[in-house]
Amino acid sequence: MNRLWWWCGGVVGAVVLVTGYLIATDFPARSDALAAHQPGTCGLLTAGANAPYGVVASCMMLGRRTPPGGDPDGTVFVVLETDRGPVALRVEYNGEGDAYTADAVEIPAYLAPGISGDLGNRIKDGINQRGGLRAEPWRVHG
Repeated sequence: MNRLWWWCGGVVGAVVLVTGYLIATDFPARSDALAAHQPGTCGLLTAGANAPYGVVASCMMLGRRTPPGGDPDGTVFVVLETDRGPVALRVEYNGEGDAYTADAVEIPAYLAPGISGDLGNRIKDGINQRGGLRAEPWRVHG
């Protein structure tokens, strides 16, 4: 019975530590901010005439993640259909309110969550046609 109390105490202590860490890193506020920015992500990517991947025909949301650490504050995953082939992007958000920045980084197909095998192959073909992954981020806001 004594070991059971030690295990329970350890579990409760771990929960308190994790909760404290998430609150200290402002996880709830960062998650709320990302939820507010996510619907406008496709608008940011399709509005810019300076898209490095060509003319954007459509944008498809794949999902979002808020890392527990906070760099970036949050990430939204999208696939753009462009005249140079489909592009999988990770859009990294940092900052609060209107003073935020958003940088789009091209990612390989296997890092894009929830895509089909066919779309993954099309993304791979697009990367090959463009001469490889674009290494430098594309600043879409800020």
